[in-house]
Amino acid sequence: SIPLDTVAWNATISACEKAQEWRCALWMFHHMYSEGPAPDEVSLNATISALETRQQWQHALWLMAAAREQNLHPDTITYNAVMGTCEGCSQWEAVLSLWDDLRQSTTKSSPSIISFN
Repeated sequence: SIPLDTVAWNATISACEKAQEWRCALWMFHHMYSEGPAPDEVSLNATISALETRQQWQHALWLMAAAREQNLHPDTITYNAVMGTCEGCSQWEAVLSLWDDLRQSTTKSSPSIISFN
């Protein structure tokens, strides 16, 4: 059996997003943490995009916080996807909190034109 690498896992998570199978994408992300290979920012963003398609804003916020605890740093794409998920569910307090966090971020995140929408 050939072991799956992060790229293969990320492609599968993206396929889950396209099929609107957010539970599958979330399970795969968790499986990567417990069994390997280690997820990266692409894994995080693909999983959050899957959550966004089904308006799973609570899971998106939780996943972003959990990723930080695992030293996985959300980027601008991550913030935009989570803010979009929250905005689509009228969770404006969460959007404003994320916006503030994005603006103050010292990592590789900074607001983009999409962030302003």
